[in-house]
Amino acid sequence: MKKKYKVLIAASEVFPFAKTGGLADVTGALPKELNKLGVEVKVIMPKYRMVKEYLRDMALEPERVTDTLFFNVGWRHERVSVDRLVSDEGIEFFFIDKSEYYDREFLYNTSHGNYPDNAERFSTFCSSVLHFIKFYKWQPDVIHCNDWQTALIPTYLKTMDFYKEDPFFSKIKTLFTIHNIAYQGYFFHSELNILGLEEKDFHMEGFEFYGNINLMKAGLVFSDMLNTVSDTYAKEIQNSDFGYGLEGVLAKRKDALHGIINGIDYEFWNPQKSKHIFKNYSVEKLQDKKVNKIELKKECRFLDLRDDVPLIGIVSRLANQKGIDILIESMNAILERQVQFVLLGTGEMRYHFIFEDYMRYYPEHFRAFLKYDDLFAQKIYAACDMFLMPSIFEPCGLGQLIALKFGAVPIVNSTGGLVDTIEEFDLKTKKGTGFFMKEYSSQELLNTIDRALEVYKDKKLWNSLVKNCMKQDFSWGHSAEKYVELYGKLEEKI
Repeated sequence: MKKKYKVLIAASEVFPFAKTGGLADVTGALPKELNKLGVEVKVIMPKYRMVKEYLRDMALEPERVTDTLFFNVGWRHERVSVDRLVSDEGIEFFFIDKSEYYDREFLYNTSHGNYPDNAERFSTFCSSVLHFIKFYKWQPDVIHCNDWQTALIPTYLKTMDFYKEDPFFSKIKTLFTIHNIAYQGYFFHSELNILGLEEKDFHMEGFEFYGNINLMKAGLVFSDMLNTVSDTYAKEIQNSDFGYGLEGVLAKRKDALHGIINGIDYEFWNPQKSKHIFKNYSVEKLQDKKVNKIELKKECRFLDLRDDVPLIGIVSRLANQKGIDILIESMNAILERQVQFVLLGTGEMRYHFIFEDYMRYYPEHFRAFLKYDDLFAQKIYAACDMFLMPSIFEPCGLGQLIALKFGAVPIVNSTGGLVDTIEEFDLKTKKGTGFFMKEYSSQELLNTIDRALEVYKDKKLWNSLVKNCMKQDFSWGHSAEKYVELYGKLEEKI
């Protein structure tokens, strides 16, 4: 009989409570699947303003577990409160509440840059996690950490005598998941004590990085095991093109590094079940997808409502990593091909201004919704014929997985998780699920769109491709089983 592992998932964002990107989708969906597999899983995160607003809007009343969790972080004396909420599945969610750190409009930064006290904010969160589990008298087998905001948890466990000498923590192992290595958590050397770190570990084999502190590096060095969110990305980040300066650290730890593809939550992202699209549809009722296309065109105020005009969509954070620069370079040529294009996303203001201009120049062909909105995103996935992801790099990518389920054919760059989840469509065999760019350039993006448009002209062939997409299964169950295997390997290290 398999052991019932006890796992604490520590994350800086968790869907549906607070989200800026794919990290929240993972930490929101994975616990439910682990729970189904018999894992005793709990989740802990900061209680941001966004969390408070969600709880209020959903009329949820978390239980106050403690008002007086005291501990030291470096020279600081901290006091936090902890709230507890039990999900319908019986999973315990804990929220670290300290208003001066977390009661803010955004999670990590504003449009002017990172919050200047992020060292205090996330060192307090990581310390809270360790002190709380002892207070709560719940000793996990594994603390599953996610990205730099939680990297101090394994660092404290491995470097601080306070934890190393306490039997409560001696058998706890750590798994550190890299969701995007480009975001690393840099801090000045002068913030060493604020972070609760010690000078003895400030060196090349520790968390020192070009004279300053790198928390992502700390997580890579001090965690017992590492994983990232696709096999291809696990290989890519070990070279200088994608490692963002940490490729050497990862190469040294390659035996501890694993790749596990993300899944998606088909209860939420499902055209058969969604309450947020115009009409539900399935592989068997593919004709009903057309209703969504026509209705979205009306919502976009396009005058041309013909079904045979291709509709291209993109739902993305507006950042260079996502290929937005080459999209802009090719946008005039794309729109001159008599397609219609819908964009949803928010990000750098320079992109906002450019896309607002395109709406003025091409009112019959282009609409941009410059916001974050998961519910409206479902309308776009349901309506579009093609879905663009021309990312420079993509650790896993959730957009292409959602697009597959909704029958929006992915047009993607050959990188990371996109390589692991999309198969080039073969005109002869009619196998495959999308179209790959052969190189990262605006001209190649245009060439790849043209290949897709040629197939689109043959309705029978296109429907075969759409059905291939919708039949793919990237549910969380298989990925969760792989995480359980990693927890088992960690236990072997005890």
